[in-house]
Amino acid sequence: GGSFAGEGGWAAIMRSMPFLCSDIVMRIVASLAAVNFEPIVAQLVVTYGDETNRLITAVDITGTISKKLVVVELKCGYPDVTSARMDHVLQLSIGTFMLSKTSSIISELEKASIDCSSPRGMLLYADHSGASLVELSPEQLKLG
Repeated sequence: GGSFAGEGGWAAIMRSMPFLCSDIVMRIVASLAAVNFEPIVAQLVVTYGDETNRLITAVDITGTISKKLVVVELKCGYPDVTSARMDHVLQLSIGTFMLSKTSSIISELEKASIDCSSPRGMLLYADHSGASLVELSPEQLKLG
């Protein structure tokens, strides 16, 4: 397994994968960097339930702001969004809940001194004309 320490941040990611430098990706990166979001991993698989009744999903982007866990749900093709759509709120809240119950991942994050006690949740809407972040309140994040 790898470390969740997140060394290198955005600059290291963009240097190692120059094919990611499309205009929409650059808008996404700029939006997250503007709030001091430090990436950890994308498409993190999380599970909930036992062997016979298990749900599985992937959290789009996991990272930190000031060493606090942040979960980002990325939605592409939505121009000029200023408020969250309910289906996206539910998707983010369920993914965040499932992540919080995936003890093996939470344990690794906590070993890296990341505060996982109350994860923050953000919806990132992006298209070729721009990108906007919508942070959910703790109450909205608990809807799922």
